[in-house]
Amino acid sequence: YFADMSYHGWLDANASDAPGVDAQGTTPKTYIYVFGNPLIAQGMLRHDLAAALHIPPRIFVSELPGGRGTRVVYDDPATTIPVPAMAGGVVDADMKSAAEGLGEKVEALVKKITQA
Repeated sequence: YFADMSYHGWLDANASDAPGVDAQGTTPKTYIYVFGNPLIAQGMLRHDLAAALHIPPRIFVSELPGGRGTRVVYDDPATTIPVPAMAGGVVDADMKSAAEGLGEKVEALVKKITQA
């Protein structure tokens, strides 16, 4: 765990047309959590520094309006980390494998915290 950022404070909770605002005019609590293993990050960044756009990974967690539950969203690292870094480039097999492995770890974490 590296950091968290709250986004609900950025929204104007008094504006009835603001996205996500419920009938009581309150914005659901919404956070982005940044987490990861520096050793995994080092290995991936050695292949391609542009992977830093998505490393460390992030998870979006938001209350559903009216307290009906929680929404958890994340990007699969295998689809967001540049493999290859540029169009027409050669896919680095090690980077692809590392991104897929990281994706499996993120998915396992999300399943654990949501008890899915």
